[in-house]
Amino acid sequence: MSDRLCLLLVALVAQWPLHAVDDSAKEAQFLSNTRQLIYEGRRSGEGYFSADGKFLVFQSEREADNPFYQIYLLNLETGDVNRVSPGTGKTTCAFLRPGSDDVIYASTHTDPEAKAKQKSEPPPLRVGLRRPHGNLRVQTRRLKRPPPDRRAGL
Repeated sequence: MSDRLCLLLVALVAQWPLHAVDDSAKEAQFLSNTRQLIYEGRRSGEGYFSADGKFLVFQSEREADNPFYQIYLLNLETGDVNRVSPGTGKTTCAFLRPGSDDVIYASTHTDPEAKAKQKSEPPPLRVGLRRPHGNLRVQTRRLKRPPPDRRAGL
């Protein structure tokens, strides 16, 4: 019975088109005037906008001595990018807490073996293939923002 099911599945898969469906027309109904914001680093991952639309928090692999994602904050008004996470261990899932200057993210930097694990990480076999994160802990970092300019009405 399992041989017949396997043959049936192979036959069905063989019927599927080999080319990918062009989703750009579908995306255009939801997105317009798109542009790339992140150019540096080996790769970048998920990113989220602040509630006021002035910042983007994202993860990126750009540290020469760390093969893992770190958390960065992009100021969309100035273009300045600053690392939020400490630069050690793995990080993921950053979020800007609305109504505060807090960035919340998960990190392994408190793991006593974080630096050793960083150094022993083999290169990925293909993009996106990494070992599990391990001892992730939720972190909160308060950002230092300049005081609002009262003259500009901010």
